[in-house]
Amino acid sequence: MKANEVNKKKFVVFLSINIYILITVYVIVQGNLIIKLDSPLVGRLTETVTRPSIALNNKEQATVKSTTKEASPFTELVDKDTNQEICGRTNIIRNNDISNAELPIYYPPPLPPDVINNNSTSSVFRIAHKPLYGEHRCDKNVVMTFAHGYQLPELIHFTTSLWKTGYNGDLVIGVGTNLTEETRSYLEYHAKNQPGLVVYEIPLSCQRKNSCQLMNLLEQTNTTKTKRSTVWTLVLDDRPFRRVSVVRYEYYWAWTNRYSSESLVFLTDARDVYFQRDPMLRPSKTPFGNNGTLMFFQEASKIGESRANSKWIEKTYSSKVRKELEEKMVICSGTTLGSQPAIEIYARAIVHEFDQTKCLRCANKHDQCFHNYLIHQNRLVGANGGGISNVVVHAQGEGGIVNTVGLVFKNHGGKSLEELGLVKVETQEILENDRQTVSAVVHMYDRDVSMKDWVDLQIQTELVGSQNQQLQHQALE
Repeated sequence: MKANEVNKKKFVVFLSINIYILITVYVIVQGNLIIKLDSPLVGRLTETVTRPSIALNNKEQATVKSTTKEASPFTELVDKDTNQEICGRTNIIRNNDISNAELPIYYPPPLPPDVINNNSTSSVFRIAHKPLYGEHRCDKNVVMTFAHGYQLPELIHFTTSLWKTGYNGDLVIGVGTNLTEETRSYLEYHAKNQPGLVVYEIPLSCQRKNSCQLMNLLEQTNTTKTKRSTVWTLVLDDRPFRRVSVVRYEYYWAWTNRYSSESLVFLTDARDVYFQRDPMLRPSKTPFGNNGTLMFFQEASKIGESRANSKWIEKTYSSKVRKELEEKMVICSGTTLGSQPAIEIYARAIVHEFDQTKCLRCANKHDQCFHNYLIHQNRLVGANGGGISNVVVHAQGEGGIVNTVGLVFKNHGGKSLEELGLVKVETQEILENDRQTVSAVVHMYDRDVSMKDWVDLQIQTELVGSQNQQLQHQALE
């Protein structure tokens, strides 16, 4: 009898708990929230999330072959109104309401190529990737870097130098899945304690080093009328294996859509970049005058003087295009500043050039030839109905926020930046060509041996400081 009574009590408790869970889920669903159920841990209810949605209009709908490797690793109860807003603008990204023929220059969003090229799909797409650490602040300016494969020694001077300038916008970093414990702890700690740090862990499918496909950027549903019961599945990347330097633009495009049209977006390399001034506050000789501006930064060389750049352009386009551009200055693809609307279209344009050229065996930096082709052939101004209305190109060391110093050493007979009077000796800050103005952002500093040695010392100091900071934090906890 006693055993039966105990069993009855256990059953009543079990039944009560399950009824409570069902009622809670029902209330949440009625509140029109998006709930994520994480299948790797069955039954675990995690945080509410909203993601931008991508839909194709009636004009440009096309039949899409099954592009899913497997079901999404999560199932969602979807808000009945998918046309939510981020910072006052819709988070539905369409394949444009105006056909390509009606626009002189049009770059579609980087959806699967079959979707872009076909005319009869009814699928709806949205951005699936979410941060590992941190949250976007959509009304802030943002610095973005794709640091896949890098660990803390390659990242710490980049992050530390940026925050030391007083920069108060977001910093979005994409990293690989093989993080060391030291790197992971650093990023997790600062995402909790440094407002605006957003970290994405990016799994790539690679057939060999630096020849990859992305894995979890987009998801789709084969209906244009999403409901709470809609199931979304991850989209297979059907672009050819490509360099990581090109893959990153699809992520830049996705991240840029997390920000307001009033935000400034700075895309930058990480390993050989550091900051001396806030990149968003430093006055430029050509300031932003509208929401459609892009700023680019030259290297100290013509395309025809650079064997590498000449080869990339000829292999990707043709010898004819190389000859047309050989007197043009090399514009570095490692750093680009722009307004949110302009950067979003620019990222589309880079992916579009890859799709159009079908560049499968190009050299490692072939995003640089897409970048130079688009700028020098005037394929950006006026794009997408005027989304890019102004392009500004700064000469090396002449008023731009970025000073790309990689070739200065070579161009002056091996003299160091300090010997050329381009370093403020008392602070070791790199100067522009006027030998007075401190450069906000320094790129390719490691080509100068003495500057590399100085930065390496800073890195060692910062690594020790980071370890001590985290130990002190753990002690307080």
